[in-house]
Amino acid sequence: MHKVKTNAKTPWYSGNNRPIVLLDMDDVITNTLRSAVKNFNEEHGTNFNYKDCNTWNLEDFLGVDTATVLSLFRDEGFFENLEPKRGSIRAINKLIKSTLYDIYIVTATSDDDGSELVEKIRWFKKYIPNFNTKRIISCRDKYIIRGDVLVDDKVDNLDECRPYMQCILMDSPTNKECNTYIRIRSLSSLPDLLERMFYSEDGIREFEKREQDQLIQETNN
Repeated sequence: MHKVKTNAKTPWYSGNNRPIVLLDMDDVITNTLRSAVKNFNEEHGTNFNYKDCNTWNLEDFLGVDTATVLSLFRDEGFFENLEPKRGSIRAINKLIKSTLYDIYIVTATSDDDGSELVEKIRWFKKYIPNFNTKRIISCRDKYIIRGDVLVDDKVDNLDECRPYMQCILMDSPTNKECNTYIRIRSLSSLPDLLERMFYSEDGIREFEKREQDQLIQETNN
């Protein structure tokens, strides 16, 4: 069924034929933080729980220097073998199948030789083979990329991109204190949210209320 965009006058919508959706990869699509902490525990005989990591500064959380933290991500195969977050593969495939959006992956890398990006491309070829890997962008300063929506777990990235696009926060132990953005706990919520943003008269208001009601219910249980 052909869908017609209803929210073209929304300030953050660029008016493209298909809304451009930018997805972070680490801790939005893959369980990166959990894997890094798990590997650190195995290497150092510690018992840190990634759910207690309420800071982006892993040096402070783990009590080690920057070189030790970076080494966690430099192990060969780390990014290629990351576990997908629950619901992420199905959600991205659903978005691709809908043909309603242009999907791009905008992900930061910390190495100099490009091996992290290569591994992330291999991850997509393994888990979501119908995704066009030419649409994976390695970029730390995400505010220079233009889209209509950004989904990210890092509040600083959303703060920088907020003037240019709608920002959605992926739930993470590192961002529990942020109440600025629409928060989703899984990419499973994203197709419905995007449809309400761009193809529903209700916009995002109904979704926000439903998410809040669900959060209250989960808290009470």
